[in-house]
Amino acid sequence: MTPELLAGIAAAVISLLLEYAPGFSGWFRPLGEQAKKLINLGLLVAVALAVYGLSCAGLAGLLGLAPVACDGSGAIVLLKALFGAIF
Repeated sequence: MTPELLAGIAAAVISLLLEYAPGFSGWFRPLGEQAKKLINLGLLVAVALAVYGLSCAGLAGLLGLAPVACDGSGAIVLLKALFGAIF
């Protein structure tokens, strides 16, 4: 699974959970638009950091993720995927 695909899937899953999951939707719906956007952004950043951390720990391949390089170029790949999911 490429970082771009993972970012797209993560964005969709986060959006669906926050909008329709019973535990989250009741808490999420009354929030203002700005708060909703910041929560989505924070969760996407957390997913990107988790993928990077799992890659650096050597566990990404075990979870079916395409490992990214544990250096600056890998961080740039994840940043590009993150920006693609945000915009």
